[in-house]
Amino acid sequence: PIAGLGLAKVPAADLIQLAEASRKSPLVEELALDALAGAASLALKGWSPGDVMHMVLLLASSKAKSNSVGAQEVYTQAAEVLSGRASELPIAQLFEAATSVGTLEKGLELLKVVGTELAERPAKLEQAQLLRLTEALIPLGAESEALGKILDHWVTLVGKETAEPSADQVARLFELLAPVVPNNERVLQALGEHLERKVGHLTPAGRNSISNALPSDGGADFPAKASLLKAVEQSQRRRSRSRDKEKDRGRGNAAAKEATNGERERERPKDDRRRGEEAREPRRDQARPERGGAREREREPREREPREREPPREREPRERDREKDRDRDRGGAKDRREDSRKEAPRRSEPRKRAREERDGGKRGNGGMRAFSEEQDESPERDRRRRR
Repeated sequence: PIAGLGLAKVPAADLIQLAEASRKSPLVEELALDALAGAASLALKGWSPGDVMHMVLLLASSKAKSNSVGAQEVYTQAAEVLSGRASELPIAQLFEAATSVGTLEKGLELLKVVGTELAERPAKLEQAQLLRLTEALIPLGAESEALGKILDHWVTLVGKETAEPSADQVARLFELLAPVVPNNERVLQALGEHLERKVGHLTPAGRNSISNALPSDGGADFPAKASLLKAVEQSQRRRSRSRDKEKDRGRGNAAAKEATNGERERERPKDDRRRGEEAREPRRDQARPERGGAREREREPREREPREREPPREREPRERDREKDRDRDRGGAKDRREDSRKEAPRRSEPRKRAREERDGGKRGNGGMRAFSEEQDESPERDRRRRR
């Protein structure tokens, strides 16, 4: 390509770095990636296998992977450079290249080189990677040596009792291979027998894969085809019956639950009434509530015990004398109260007479004088009486 003539002398590391920058900048990818790919295609024969594969992967993951002239030229030159030298590359790069360039127009030659190398090392791939590689190698056709080696490895895997691939993986592989190798009876028979043994492990996606691979109006033919279709049909029927039973069981559980809830709703008023009666009539065996803390609990047993009467204590002589003095004082106070009651009427007699004379009679001066004399004599009389 003419646009990349000026960049052909740029070192491989710098061109790869510019190509990596195009993944971060859409502008660089649009304007400069095609020129970078053209320059790389002119200098690719002098690059190492690692640098060649790095540039291939960068172009295969870009938007210009199929419409760039420079990218198409890189795929062609890379197949020539890597032929016979692909064993120097790690298996991760080989696998990524096989799954990236297989669908490109100019990538089939590179896919053949990479697939041939991967077919020599299938045991280093995981089963999920092996399935993707098989799908990537299908464009090479049934006559491809690399695809034949990968299929032989699949036959070995499904015949093992340990580390077998899953039923859905084999069903997907069967769907991919049935239209490509319809006459390869050995491969299809091995896959069919494996699926017949693992039919109970198939998911709906796996059963759909088998239905697509073996349509009712034709498809691949092999000895285990009829028994495989019958086993898939029976498994589907059992699953549908079990699903119906689960639904019926779910409906029955729902009905029983509703009936239980209805009974509970009907019994709830009775339970409420019974709880109210129990609340009004406390149980006899109900524990006595605590009160007063630890001191009260310590005091209760003592209160229940009958108190013993203390024997009469003999009084000492001093106490007896004190009691006699108190009794004497009480007797004297009592006598004084009685004397005061007796003297009270005597004291009030002069006043009573004076009031009667003042109210009832019209007395002269003599009467008033006599009253005043009596008043004068009354204190002296009282004094004598006290003595």
